[in-house]
Amino acid sequence: MEREDSLNIQNDFFNQARKDKARVLVFLNSGRKITGRIKSFDKFTVIVESSQGEQMIFKHAIATVSSSKTFGNFIHFDPNAEKAKEAPREPAVPDGGEGEAPPGSSS
Repeated sequence: MEREDSLNIQNDFFNQARKDKARVLVFLNSGRKITGRIKSFDKFTVIVESSQGEQMIFKHAIATVSSSKTFGNFIHFDPNAEKAKEAPREPAVPDGGEGEAPPGSSS
């Protein structure tokens, strides 16, 4: 599966929280809590705007991000698209059905 096609729940969550200007509570691995709004994010960092100003937080330092706001179904997953990507398989032949006999057996 290509990287662009894969689900990215983290980016979807951060982007929706940013667009909605939702207040989030960021729990760091150190136990510190930061409350604010997500201003921006990239692969390694999140910028949270709070009453103390802007803070750049490295994602590896984040334990949990929560929001009291429900973003709805912000992940658009189509299971049929995943099935279509799989290689087609040979149809199974039921026992006693017609088909080639296994090598070494005589019919």
